[in-house]
Amino acid sequence: MQKTLHQSAYAGLVSLVLGQLALTSPLPDLDLAARQEINCSDLNPAAVFDASCWGGLDLSDWLNHPTTGWKARTPIDPQSCPGDATLSTYLSPSIVPQTRYVVKNIYAINNFFTNWYLALPYAISQAGLMITPVVHELDPPAATNIALHYLLTALTAGLALVGGPEVAAGVDGLLAGTITAGSVLVKGLAQAPGVAQAIWPGGTTDSTTVQISNIATELSSSTSKLSARINNGLVLLMSDMPSFVGFASTGGFSGATPLSLAKQTDGIDIALRTLVLSTIMGGNKWQAWATLNVASPAALESLTACGTVDSNGICGDYWYSAATQRGYHLSNLRGDGPSPNQLMNDIISNGWSTLALLFDGGYDCTAGPNPGPNPVNVAAGGALDASCSSQLPFCVACGKPCPVAEVDGACPFVGCGGKCCGDSLC
Repeated sequence: MQKTLHQSAYAGLVSLVLGQLALTSPLPDLDLAARQEINCSDLNPAAVFDASCWGGLDLSDWLNHPTTGWKARTPIDPQSCPGDATLSTYLSPSIVPQTRYVVKNIYAINNFFTNWYLALPYAISQAGLMITPVVHELDPPAATNIALHYLLTALTAGLALVGGPEVAAGVDGLLAGTITAGSVLVKGLAQAPGVAQAIWPGGTTDSTTVQISNIATELSSSTSKLSARINNGLVLLMSDMPSFVGFASTGGFSGATPLSLAKQTDGIDIALRTLVLSTIMGGNKWQAWATLNVASPAALESLTACGTVDSNGICGDYWYSAATQRGYHLSNLRGDGPSPNQLMNDIISNGWSTLALLFDGGYDCTAGPNPGPNPVNVAAGGALDASCSSQLPFCVACGKPCPVAEVDGACPFVGCGGKCCGDSLC
């Protein structure tokens, strides 16, 4: 699979960029022993790379300017240079620094996407380990299914999700390098929204559904669909100059330290875990409602008489979100299984999800512009909305007004069957 990703990306790369840069030699060694003062225009092949140099060399304009950029210049045939050509030998010194950084980004982005794909099988296996204990604790109906398209969406969205500090703080096992990689990915996608839309398309004609107990097996056997998602983004980057320029313009791929993900990278399954957990909870009549504008944990304690908010934000059957100043009440209409307090503590201790993703995500999904089963929605500007990774049902507390503006004359927080939370008819 690694070879496939490289071949498809390089096909566009050779005609679009390398053909214009007249370069066939490998990059200089990035593992430099000694740090040196940054000079973005240094002609020394061993000069240290630095993330600031994309902007310092004005590479976005240098590549993409409508009249003076590479797109408007006469391409140079790469075959005119021997295989061991060096930049300084076959290119004018005035463009060697720019060329060096462009080619560096091509290699770095290609390797990053390949490593991202290669890390996903481990993510599948780790997410699969949670299914049996969750099923045992919640005893879901056997017919609980999730569309394969949405499972693949959640799986591939995990890396982008942990790029945000508010999510990363609650995910066990995350390494600093993983958080950095996720952050660079998110920033790049914001500048190249077409890439995000290629990886996470909104609609699908694939109606395949997967039973909860078979998720790990089905995902592991769907490698062609999984690779197609990652490849769709990479091929666009290597065949469309504006997309490449936008994605690389943040400087995240220009630094001396390569961005990479190990095959066994923990934490990037968090969106998939959240989708699976919340779907199982919804199938077992778990639901939540929110109290807004709760200024502090003490305010929640006073308002609900729940007791004391602990270090995880849990107070009886409530959870407090400091980020959104909301208090969430969790309940189970079936009345069996674990108590809400026990379930929330088990979610944290077992790493099944984070309460922020489960509650804040579920609320935002219901209230937001893209409610529904798709775990990730891509805004026109490239921003990712992964709130619907949580499919936890939300409703309105009995006797309380709708917390958001009505949609088509109805409150989106309808609970189950239009009933308010706590209604035994749900």
